[in-house]
Amino acid sequence: MKKFTSFIIFIITVIIVALIGLFIHHKFTSRKHVPQPPPTVTVTTLASRTYQTKIHIVGTLIAVNGITLKTAIAGQITKLDFESNQEVKKGQLLLEVDPAELQAQLASDEAQLEKDKLTLDRNKKLVARQVITEEAFDESEASYKQSVAAVAAVQAQLRNAIITAPFAGKIGIRDVQLGDYLSTGDTITTITRLDPLWADFNVPTKYLNSVKIGQIVHINNEAFPDDTFTGKV
Repeated sequence: MKKFTSFIIFIITVIIVALIGLFIHHKFTSRKHVPQPPPTVTVTTLASRTYQTKIHIVGTLIAVNGITLKTAIAGQITKLDFESNQEVKKGQLLLEVDPAELQAQLASDEAQLEKDKLTLDRNKKLVARQVITEEAFDESEASYKQSVAAVAAVQAQLRNAIITAPFAGKIGIRDVQLGDYLSTGDTITTITRLDPLWADFNVPTKYLNSVKIGQIVHINNEAFPDDTFTGKV
């Protein structure tokens, strides 16, 4: 009886193992025949782009034109037409030195010039007729030339009595007042041209090959935080 029971248990175990084996085989076989989805391929268009190297450098802004205005003649200021830190245009009148003395000198020199011209014209005729010597004629000619030079010198001084802005720019501190007496060479003020400006900066050696003439430079200034200025190398 025991042998029979053991035999039955063995048969049941074999059947269970066989069923399990058939189940596993069926699962494996069914997986092999399931179609796999195709691989996903993404296509994109290649485009060339220019890579721009940016260099941040601290520099200094320098005025292209900046001069100190000085008087070329001595005299009293009779006209003063500018203030400190004022914007001025090219040719704008800034100051005038009293021209009265120079105008009187010019009138005297012009009268002498006219006299010497008459003498020279008369002596030309006389020397041609051999009434006077060549030496006398030469002296009258020299006197005439001296008078011409004297008139030209005073005219130049009169032009120097009027001082105008040599270019458009911004006036600095005014060093004179109306009525002041100026000596030759006294400082009047400074004038600086603010447009355009030079930007002075040092480029690191490793970037020198990247810097070319004509390249655009963008400049920011603490005085104008919301503005960007453009220049060229």
